[in-house]
Amino acid sequence: MTKQIKRKLWKNRILAGLLVSSLFMNIASFTSQAQEGSENTAQQPFRILDVSEMVAEMGAGWNLGNTMDGHTGFTPGETLWQPTQTTQELIDSIHNLGFNTVRIPVTWGTMIDDANGYTINEAWISRVQDIADYCISQDMYVIINIHHDGAEQNGWLRVGADELAPVYEKFGATWKNIAEYFKDYDEHLIFESMNEVTGPDATEEGMKKDTQVIMEMNQIFVDTVRATGSNNAQRWLSVPGRYTNIDAMTDEEIGFTMPADTVENRIFASIHYYDWKFGMVEDMEVTTFGTQELTELQTYFEKMVTKFTSQGIPVILGEYGCINKNNSIERAYHVEGLTKICQMDGVVACYWDQGWYDRSQTEPDYSYTLVDRVTGQTIDKAVTDAIIRGTLLEATTEDLSEVVKEPDIIPITQINTMSDTIIIKQGDNLIIDTTVVPENTNDVVLWKTQNSKIATVYQGNIRGRGVGMTTITAYSQSGTVEKTFQVYILAAEHKAPATEIIIATEEYTLEPEKSLYLNASLLPADTQDNITYQSSNEAVASVSILGKVVAKTAGITNIVMTASSGITKSVKVIVGQTQAANELSVALNVYFNDEVSGYFSNETGVPITVSKEGQYTLVFDCETDLSAAARTEGVEGLNNLTAIYIKEVTA
Repeated sequence: MTKQIKRKLWKNRILAGLLVSSLFMNIASFTSQAQEGSENTAQQPFRILDVSEMVAEMGAGWNLGNTMDGHTGFTPGETLWQPTQTTQELIDSIHNLGFNTVRIPVTWGTMIDDANGYTINEAWISRVQDIADYCISQDMYVIINIHHDGAEQNGWLRVGADELAPVYEKFGATWKNIAEYFKDYDEHLIFESMNEVTGPDATEEGMKKDTQVIMEMNQIFVDTVRATGSNNAQRWLSVPGRYTNIDAMTDEEIGFTMPADTVENRIFASIHYYDWKFGMVEDMEVTTFGTQELTELQTYFEKMVTKFTSQGIPVILGEYGCINKNNSIERAYHVEGLTKICQMDGVVACYWDQGWYDRSQTEPDYSYTLVDRVTGQTIDKAVTDAIIRGTLLEATTEDLSEVVKEPDIIPITQINTMSDTIIIKQGDNLIIDTTVVPENTNDVVLWKTQNSKIATVYQGNIRGRGVGMTTITAYSQSGTVEKTFQVYILAAEHKAPATEIIIATEEYTLEPEKSLYLNASLLPADTQDNITYQSSNEAVASVSILGKVVAKTAGITNIVMTASSGITKSVKVIVGQTQAANELSVALNVYFNDEVSGYFSNETGVPITVSKEGQYTLVFDCETDLSAAARTEGVEGLNNLTAIYIKEVTA
C-alpha cells in the first residue's frame, strides 16, 4: 500500500496494520503444480521462409561437439568427452562472435527405453531442450539429430544389420518421441535424421545397398515427424546419404534421392567435408593449404550445386574443420575459402568444435576447438574471424582471388544508420540500413543485444520478442568501433487481443536443477496473441520461450508473462527454500524530503516475519529507526513525508 502525506512533521512512531488472509497457501497445494517434465502446450508462431531466406538467416554455423553426443558404452553424458557444462552465457558468446546456427549432436543410446515404447529418459531430453532454448532465445537456428547411435555399426542404428525391421521400428519410434517433445517450437528448430551412418561394405554395391536403407530411414523420419502435427507439419528437416559423403550423395550410380514430403521445399541435404591429410591426420606431414587446393575444393563442391542447390534443394554442410597443427594462418585461409564457396553455392556451413584443447605445449594438440567453453572467447581469433568473413562478406569474384592468407584488415572506423532509435511491434522484424566507413573495408559488422527477451539481432535484422526496451550494439570484428541503438518493442495490434492470462497458481517451488512448465493460456480462446516470458532474476531461475522454468540457485524470482498485445501477469518461483516458503519478512518503509536540513531518504523500520493468516503491526520509530546518516544531517523526524509503504525484506 502507498499513502501520500505532505508537509507534516512526524517525530514519534508510525504504525501500519497488515491483514493477511489468503497470502499464504499450504506448501503442498502449490508444489503439486510443479510437475517436473510436465508437457508444454504453447504452439509458437511459425514463419514460412523460402530457401534463400532460410540460408541467409542461418548464416555461420557452429557445432556443440563432444557434448550431448559424448558417451561411454552408448550411455551419454554432457561432460564425458569435454569438461564443461553448456550455459546460456556460452551460447550468447557464440552468437556475438558472428554465428547464428548451432548444431547440437545428440547420442540417445541407453536413454531410449526399448521395453517401454522407446520412450526417452526425461532428464536427458530435457537437458537437450535447455541447450536448444539457450540458442533459440537469441533467435539462433538449432539442429538436433541422432548422432553416435549409428556410429561404425556399433550402435543400434545399423544400416548393415541382417534384420532391418527392428532397426526401422526403433528409429521411427525414437523420432516420434523426439518430435512430439519439440513439436511446438518455431522455425528455428531443425531436425536431422541421423549422422554419419554407413555399412561395412565399401564397394560400389555395398554403397548402393547402404544408400537404399538410408533412404528408407529418411522417409520413415520425414513421415514420422510430419505425423506428429503442430509445427512439425511444416518444420525444416535435414537428411544425409551414406556417411554424409559428397560423392556417395551425388553419384547417380549410387542412386541417392531426397525423401518425399507433404510440404514443398522444406528439407535440407546433410553433407560433411574434411580435408583428410590437412584437416584430420594427426601428424605434421601436411600443414599448408594453398590456392591450388582451394580451387580443387571449389570444383569438388560443384557436385553439391549440380545435385542439390541448383535444383532448389538447400544443403547444410553439417561438419567441416581442420585440426590445430600450430598453423593458424593456413587454417584461417582454408576455412575462409571454404565458407566463401558455401556462401556462393547457397550452403549453410557448420564448423566442428569438440570442446577441449591444450595450447600450453609446443607440440600441437590436434584439436578442432575454436572457442573456450568456460570463457566463451575464441582461442584462435584468426580462424574464427576468417569463418565469419567468408560467410558474411559478399563474394566479389568467382575465382576466390579475394581470399588471401593473413589478409591486411582495413578496419571499420564509422558505422552509420538513419536513426539511433528503433521502434517496432512485438513479433515484427526490421533490418537496419547500415553503411560503414571506409567503403573498401574487409572488416565485418557484428551485432548483439542487451536483452534477447525483448529483441534479438543478427546481421542488422532486429526481431521484436517481447514488449519493452533494450539496447542493441553494432560493432566491428576488428574491435575498432561500435554503435548502440535504443530499441523499443511495442505491443502488437490484433483483431482479438488477449484480455487475460490464465495460470494454474501464482506461486511455485522448485529445487535447484529441476524444471516445470508454466502452461499459461490466454482469453479469449480465439486471440491471435502469444505469450513471452522473462525472469526477474536469471541467476535463480531462467525461463524459455515456451515457458519452461529451470531452477538454478536458491532464491526467489518473478516470471513475468506478457501477451503480445500488452497485458501482463506475474508468477513467483521459489528455488531451494521449501521449508521457509510460507514465511515473508516485511518492513515499513518511509520516504521523506527534509527541506530544513536539505536531506531526503528512504528509511526502513524493523522487519517482522509473517508466517500465517492474521493481523500484524509494522512500526517505524523515529527514535531508533532513523539512519545514522539522517541523524548526522540533523534530522529528528520525518519532515515532508511523501510516502509510506510496506516492502518485503530480502537478504
